[in-house]
Amino acid sequence: METIKFNNNSWHARLVARITNYFENYETPDICSYTRTVVWAIIKVLIGVIFLSLLVFSATTTLVQMLFFVFHFTFPNVLLFYAFLGAIVWGAIGGCLIASVMTIAGALVSSYIKNKIGMKVQKEPGAIKIMYKHWKEKTCKKVEFYEDTKENNGTV
Repeated sequence: METIKFNNNSWHARLVARITNYFENYETPDICSYTRTVVWAIIKVLIGVIFLSLLVFSATTTLVQMLFFVFHFTFPNVLLFYAFLGAIVWGAIGGCLIASVMTIAGALVSSYIKNKIGMKVQKEPGAIKIMYKHWKEKTCKKVEFYEDTKENNGTV
């Protein structure tokens, strides 16, 4: 039976190793159980990020209310404070949007230049593509993990 090879240093293997105890429980892992574990680890991380965001938001609003109560801000000062806070938030959102657009544009330009010059490189499919393909086909092949060495550069 054919096996799928994943790098131990890949993002999904490191995520699974840090969030779950998958590698301790499965002696012969297959792609189906590994896919479920990766999805579950991503969900756990997202829940943690949402929880931390709500915690920071709650602490910030509590601090702002305490500042208003202690310093008895008048209306123009409150308006100035919220304008300053809004400028910081909108600046951060705009910076993230600009950074993501620049990253996508850079990747597109790089891809275009490589294709124009003729440096087309045949790559192995990525981990997400492999997991999705086997999930759709309902096949569960064995998974092997390898250390990052020079002879295994072609696999995921």
